[in-house]
Amino acid sequence: MRVGSESSIFSLFMPKRTKGPSISDGGIAFKTAESPKTPPIKSDDQLLADLYDNTAQQLIDDADIDGDGMLSRDEYLGAQKRLANANDRIFDQQAAEERWAKFDPNGKGTIDKSEVIEGLKTILPLKVGHLDAATVNAIQNRPPTRY
Repeated sequence: MRVGSESSIFSLFMPKRTKGPSISDGGIAFKTAESPKTPPIKSDDQLLADLYDNTAQQLIDDADIDGDGMLSRDEYLGAQKRLANANDRIFDQQAAEERWAKFDPNGKGTIDKSEVIEGLKTILPLKVGHLDAATVNAIQNRPPTRY
């Protein structure tokens, strides 16, 4: 026996819909589900820009004690010290000062989000893409690390 939309057995499981709500569905109007919207595809440059932007905002949110949207040297160093303590590491004042110098190369004493982003690009020079053949070869031929 073939079961299809014209079969009475099929109609027991899948009743035909009328234009409006029927008694069998309790007068509830059913809407068809919309397909999920896929986010637009981002370019590699946009992905990197988003990464730097989010990282800069997180740094400002964590370090900006007075809430003015700017980072001072003292706020930055204080945040770095709190981060080291939270991770049970020794705070390296010299390394933190060197990083601050990359964020504030002009020595103004305060930086905004755009300057944080530029500093991050200097500290973390990232690119999206594939490894070149020489790098792949070096990784493949490196002896395994022994612990």
